[in-house]
Amino acid sequence: MTQEPRVLVIGAGPCGLLSALLLARFGVPCMIVDGKDGPSIHPRAMGITRRTAELYRQLGLLEQMREMDIQEEGLALSICMRSLAGEEFGRTAMGELNSEYTPCRAFHCPQPHTEKVLLEALEKEPLARVCYGTRVTNLTEVPGDGVRAHLETGGKKSTLRVPWVIAADGAGGGTRHQLGIESAGSGDMGQFLNIYFVADYASRLTNSRAVLYHCVSTDYAEFFVSVNGGSQWLMHHFLMPGETQEDYPDEKLVEIIRRASGFEDIKPRIISVNKWVMSPKVSQGFRHGRIFLTGDAAARLSPSGGLGMNTGLQAAHNLAWKLAAVIQGTAEEALLDTYETERRPLALQRMHATNKNSIEVF
Repeated sequence: MTQEPRVLVIGAGPCGLLSALLLARFGVPCMIVDGKDGPSIHPRAMGITRRTAELYRQLGLLEQMREMDIQEEGLALSICMRSLAGEEFGRTAMGELNSEYTPCRAFHCPQPHTEKVLLEALEKEPLARVCYGTRVTNLTEVPGDGVRAHLETGGKKSTLRVPWVIAADGAGGGTRHQLGIESAGSGDMGQFLNIYFVADYASRLTNSRAVLYHCVSTDYAEFFVSVNGGSQWLMHHFLMPGETQEDYPDEKLVEIIRRASGFEDIKPRIISVNKWVMSPKVSQGFRHGRIFLTGDAAARLSPSGGLGMNTGLQAAHNLAWKLAAVIQGTAEEALLDTYETERRPLALQRMHATNKNSIEVF
């Protein structure tokens, strides 16, 4: 970095990376810290809405983001089947991707590609710095003067003093809990294993092309997601009460995938497995003095409908331009209060809508 950071961003997921990129483009020096060793390789969020596409277009990144889009004639949004190789029960058509109100259309982009494009753009910004392997152990607000962040990198401790902090450290991050900000929502709607694997299914699905597949039989109910329209897949496996990830070694997951896919002659190769909890909640507050919450730290939504990451990215944009205006002296600090008043009601509205989507799916 060429200057001392004015903003510390905690978390290098999509919302943290976008926050920093916007701030740097607005002329605000910033620094991102993340305890992970590097960008995520596990696909999570994938659907990009028109509004998020507009943000990428503003940044000159839209075409790069669309490199992973699945564009096929007759592609369905979802198909319900006995297995990928079995009887089809019904399908949901893809919604309208284009609109007369915007030059941008919705598209498909797996989260690792989103992070890759944002990170590459950030590396070209002299006002931004990304520090993986660094975690925030504590934040102390200095009245009227900013925030003191206690950092730890490879066992070494340090302190950084900044005027402002954006916490984009996810629903399980420590910032919201440290600040004592409660969240409210429907709570635990199910626990799942998210299995990322490689298998050559696409060539056998010529008449059943979709992004999502619900495979339902008398002895299983599995949810498949096409990551790249080819050999990369996700499967969401519902955990029964009392079950843990340790109950499912790779060998067992491979057999579940083979049975539910119906392609038992194809052995999938598992890349990674993540446990996640469907627990939609919205924080009671998005601001605590000079510290702001964004992304899943502010609002965690059900994945049904693909609005979670989009809601976070759009909130990050709302906060970034306002914070830049205040830092540069072109707006009063009161402008920052509108971040919560504008974004929190929308997050609540989307939480209720995506909860209904999940109930319909189940």
